[in-house]
This record gives sequence, structure tokens and C-alpha cells, in this order.
Amino acid sequence: MAHITTHKRVRTSSGTGPVIGINRMMKVSDIVQPLRTLLETGRTYTLVRAFGKRATRVAWLVVLAVLVACSAPQGSENNGAVEIFRDCLWCPRMVVVPPGRYEMGGEEANNTPVHRVSLDYSFAVGRTEVTQAQWHSVMDYLPSHFYGPDYPVEHVSWRDAQAFVRRLSELTGKRYRLLSEAEWEFLARAHDRPIDCGTLRQYWENHLCIRDLAWYETTRPHDVATKEPNALGIHDLFGNVYEWTADCWNDNYQGAPRDGRAWTEGDCSRRVVRGGAWDSGTGSRFLRPQVRHVAGIDGRDYAIGFRVARDLDDTRARTR
Repeated sequence: MAHITTHKRVRTSSGTGPVIGINRMMKVSDIVQPLRTLLETGRTYTLVRAFGKRATRVAWLVVLAVLVACSAPQGSENNGAVEIFRDCLWCPRMVVVPPGRYEMGGEEANNTPVHRVSLDYSFAVGRTEVTQAQWHSVMDYLPSHFYGPDYPVEHVSWRDAQAFVRRLSELTGKRYRLLSEAEWEFLARAHDRPIDCGTLRQYWENHLCIRDLAWYETTRPHDVATKEPNALGIHDLFGNVYEWTADCWNDNYQGAPRDGRAWTEGDCSRRVVRGGAWDSGTGSRFLRPQVRHVAGIDGRDYAIGFRVARDLDDTRARTR
């Protein structure tokens, strides 16, 4: 992987915060998200104090509150058989994943031997990769090379991702974490039915059409959740950005855990990344459930991001 550069911070003229630029082509949602970020993180006064008199400031605060209330439903929802929730206004939407088992691995040297993994617990996972708006709401800066509130955050190291889940856990009182590699592959194999892709029917064992599910062979990331979800209602497991997992790197699966937990032995200066990215080539071999990649824990790349997992209240704590 390449393109490792330094952080960029985004600042308003009055302090750290999202830049809000308005033009005639913008949608209401383009304005609401950064306003929501300011309100949620306690920096609204930074924005409104530029408007002068106290009455004007109060009026703008009321407007912002109404915009946020109208645009950001909270709590739990059901989408067919899929249970979706979020813990706070700025938190990622989470999908509840039921227990299950599957055959993990493939034919490449680094994903053998194929072995049965049993996940005897439920957990929650981000419906999408962590977005730039979500990152900024929690961490108060933007590291990404490409800019878009609903783009997946990228150019974050494994340590950065761990800092995010720690901070999110502190803010919510819930245990957020990175997915284990076994959990990630379990989700990636959750396909409900083959999709008829005509001449694009290739590369995956069950003949899913890659273009329906993944952003790849492009020049940049794209807004999350603009491709079809899998059977669990999860978007962008393939393409858009690679995703950090909790696991240390091992050259194969000899001795790997079989219960879904992260493998915390091996070369822990490097961690497993999964899923392919926006710059993966046509019909890429990277866009398959079993394919593994590796990156150093301090490396930052324009094509690497992550999604969060969360332990549910009725499950035992798991070592990560």
C-alpha cells in the first residue's frame, strides 16, 4: 500500500470545527450534517457568535435544533428481519448480527487451512464504514485525503481506529471495538441469493455481481450505502475502502481461533485489513470474502478505513 502522508486538520475561523460552505447547488442535507456536528459536540456557539446580537444567536440555535431534530431519528428500527439501532445522534447505525457458523478460508497460502468457525454470540456491527462526519463528531479533526461528509473516513492507521472506538465507548458507555477477522468474513459471506449479472457473473463462488455491491476501479471513495446491502443489511463490505480488523498478522490459519475472537498472537506490529477498495481493479481478486491483506499499525493509506463492532449487553465480554 502507498500514499502515506500526514494529518490535515480542518478549522473554522473561530476554532476547530467543520468548514461549512454554501452554494446554490447544495442540498439541505449537505448543510444539516456539519451543523449537526457542531451542535452535537458542543461547538455551536463557535458558529453563531459570528452573527452578532444575543437575540440573533438564540434564533440561530433554535433553527439548528429544529434542523437536527427533523433530520436525525434515533433509537431502534426494524428493516424486515434486520434490527438496526444507534446509541446516540452522531453514532454509527448498527446492525444486530445473530450467531452462526461457517467455513473460513480459501485456496491461497495465507488463508489455509479452511476451518469451521462458530460464533455462539450475537454482536452489532456498523451498517456502513465509519464516515467522515461520524469521525469528526467523535475525534474533532479530519484526517482524510478525500473530502465528503458521507465518504468513509480514510488515511487512518490501526492505532487511529482504536482511538476512535475507545473514545466512542467513553461517550456512550457501550463497548465499541474493531471487528475480528473471523467476524468480518462471516459478514462478508452473508449473501441471501445470487444476483443475475449477465456477463459480469464471475469471481465469486455464488456469482454475485460485484458492481451491485462494491465501489471499485474508480478514482476516489464514494458515499457509503449507495450500493446494495448484503442479506444482513450491511453495506460496502467490499470496495470503497479496505477495513482494519483487530487481528495480528499470521501467514496462515494454523492455530487460528475457531470461536470468532480476534487472533492476538503473531506479528502484532501488522494487522489484517479486508475487503478491497475504490482503487481495486476490474473483477478484482481482492473483492472476495476470503482474501486477506496486511498493513503496519502506524500506516495510513488513502484506501484504508474501518467499521465498528459493538458488544451487546447480553453477550460475554470478548478479548480483543
